[in-house]
Amino acid sequence: MNNKSFSRFIIALFVLFAMIINGGCTFEDDDKNEDTPPKYITDPDTQETFFVDFDSQGGTYVASQEVIKGETAEIPEDPEKSNNFFIGWYTTEGFSFTFDFSTPISRDITLFAKWRDVNDTQDSDEDGLIDSLEKTYGPNPHNHDTDNDGLNDYEELNWLNYNPLIKDTDNNGVNDGDEDFDSDGLTNIEEGNYGTSMITDDTDHDGLTDYKEIHT
Repeated sequence: MNNKSFSRFIIALFVLFAMIINGGCTFEDDDKNEDTPPKYITDPDTQETFFVDFDSQGGTYVASQEVIKGETAEIPEDPEKSNNFFIGWYTTEGFSFTFDFSTPISRDITLFAKWRDVNDTQDSDEDGLIDSLEKTYGPNPHNHDTDNDGLNDYEELNWLNYNPLIKDTDNNGVNDGDEDFDSDGLTNIEEGNYGTSMITDDTDHDGLTDYKEIHT
């Protein structure tokens, strides 16, 4: 090889090297299949779910719900039952605990409907609150003053919005009977004894408070 041929060879070699460096020259990968999608090694989506079943206790059918673990069940439409009033959903048939629908679901559960028979008008303790309502809200149907605070269960529930199971509903150190709900100067017990209203300071609407009429 003469000097001229050798120089041309060197130049061609230099050009080929430059093309490789700058990406101008590519090599076909015979093993590459453009139609084959990339493979990803991942675990399948296996979210754990649980069932919330609803036992309507003789009421209309309520469909079960499949709930993802950690999420909450939806409050279903109230069932219906002839001559009964729907109270709510409970976690046991003994109706000890109401179910909180904000509770995350972590297992299969069954909820039970609680009802009040509207035809049951018996009032064993004659406190004005029928037995079925006392059983619904907790007071003793055979004791007109379940918490012994001087007020009967009916007065606490229907007039004063007190808890008939606790002597001191607001926990302020004063028994419910000794509170003055209408702020007229007479305690709730005194209003009951005098026959005046516990929820208004002027029972007969004559412009004088009940306290002034009685003590002045």
